[in-house]
Amino acid sequence: MAPRNLPHQSNLEQLKKQAKDLLKAYRARDADALADFSVHPQEVSSEAAKLTDAQLVLSRQYGFDSWPKLRKEVAGR
Repeated sequence: MAPRNLPHQSNLEQLKKQAKDLLKAYRARDADALADFSVHPQEVSSEAAKLTDAQLVLSRQYGFDSWPKLRKEVAGR
């Protein structure tokens, strides 16, 4: 999976919504969301997944090790 490019004008609210949408899709067992969660360091069932899991997956897709690091980058822009 190719990493996503973080738009220069990203904002935290937009990223939170993306994480919530990703979690919803993962819980619905959407094929793309299931593939996205392959970057998660632990196996997480769709039933047990939490928002923090989706935030971690999204962060890794944007090339960051964690949600706090992604948040810090967006706040600094």
